[in-house]
Amino acid sequence: PGLSIESMLSRVSRFKNSAHKRIRSPGTSMVNTPSFGASPLLTPVRSYSVQQHQDIPSYFLKTPVTNVTTLPNNIKVATEKSFGEIATIGVYIGAGSVDENRENNGTAHFLEHMAFKGTSKRSKKDIELLCENNNILLNAYTGRISTCFVAQGFREYAENCVELLGDILQNSKISNSNVRNEISVILKEKESVENDLFEVLLEHLHCACFGKENPLALTILGESSNIREMKRDRLMEFIKNKYVGERMVIVGAGAVNHEEFVEYVKKYFSNIKPTGESHITSDQSSFIPGDLRTVDKVVGRAHIALGFKIGGLSDKYYFMLWLLKTMLGEYDKLNPLGSTVTGLSQVAMEKKLCDSYSVFNSYYRDVGLFVFHTIAKAETANEIIDAFLQEIQNIAKNLDEHNFEIMKNVIYKQIIEATVGNTFSIADEIGRQILSYGRRISAEEVYYRVQSITLEEYKACLDTHFNDVVPGVAALGDVENFCSFEEIREKTKCKPY
Repeated sequence: PGLSIESMLSRVSRFKNSAHKRIRSPGTSMVNTPSFGASPLLTPVRSYSVQQHQDIPSYFLKTPVTNVTTLPNNIKVATEKSFGEIATIGVYIGAGSVDENRENNGTAHFLEHMAFKGTSKRSKKDIELLCENNNILLNAYTGRISTCFVAQGFREYAENCVELLGDILQNSKISNSNVRNEISVILKEKESVENDLFEVLLEHLHCACFGKENPLALTILGESSNIREMKRDRLMEFIKNKYVGERMVIVGAGAVNHEEFVEYVKKYFSNIKPTGESHITSDQSSFIPGDLRTVDKVVGRAHIALGFKIGGLSDKYYFMLWLLKTMLGEYDKLNPLGSTVTGLSQVAMEKKLCDSYSVFNSYYRDVGLFVFHTIAKAETANEIIDAFLQEIQNIAKNLDEHNFEIMKNVIYKQIIEATVGNTFSIADEIGRQILSYGRRISAEEVYYRVQSITLEEYKACLDTHFNDVVPGVAALGDVENFCSFEEIREKTKCKPY
């Protein structure tokens, strides 16, 4: 492949010339300013010089302010008011499958289901009628490091949403009979997930990267045996230790008033204890990359994922790896308009190396994975892996200052789009950030961190994460002739960038 970003320049140059208007005063320069591009996200960029502040485009200074209040029971309450009549209220709890072990794996996800089975004051039907009559959307999801319960409704029902979430999280009927009835539902959900090859491949990748005894390798839904044997006592113990104030962020995004919202949370979450018997633990267990593959020619395609070790959510390389993900892009031959134009996507399309590929970062508390996922024919599976690794080397060797700045403009556009998205995605981002960093990172700070990354720092990041390293490998389907673990290891070796 040629220079990886050449094919993108025509698309992004217009953004540079129009949207990226600088308000720099005459004669100012950023050359001698300190670089925050490689500083940990836990460390706020608290102030800028006048010169640095003037360098930030004006539209980054006009994004909504996030207000945060910590209650006496340690709950953090955050709001971000924006236009419109819709309010999204989310309760984000820093507890997920990483807080489990082999014996209680699946507990966090099981509790997500139990929240909607009725409370001491409402039956399951009452909850459904309340939502239907007031146009409230109620949802929940469980991940590896957190669990979220969210309600969305019109401005006038914001208090109802907070009260409802407080009720289901503090007063749910977790009876033995309700638990028994839910077991079959969750087993059916697990069966459905296990029929999704992408989900199965990701589970295999986590096992390949961390080893089966690591909590990060546990499935979110839990092993079938654990689900069948789930008991009320196990669920209540998890609530006692994990559903506590120090692990909880309650977010209001959209049509919300901060002072009113804080009072709602005080009123309806007063029974939440400040702390539990177990505190948030690190997930920085050893990264033990291995190879996990399942040969099944009936599948007809090779489904492959490579996982490279990266830092957690607060890692200093966070935005550099965001840049790399953008430079590599994605490709789907069935959806060419949804594909991004990059050096790698052009090679994949022109040489017909795969049906699709995607690149994404999975971040946890102290560790993460940079993942390359592809679906390809057996005869081209090795070639798409070669093209991916070669493209990273091309970027590291050929990227110059001019094109590097153009790629930053793509990130700036993504930052702005994130601040004007729907209130659900905004609430989700606020909850995730406060759980991870203890604060909300402003669009202004994100811009300044990205702008401060130097080309030298960026290439050092690529060298650290992709040169002469050992990734975890997961493969399933028609992968009998897919290159060996040792061969993939050798492919990462190259001359210093």
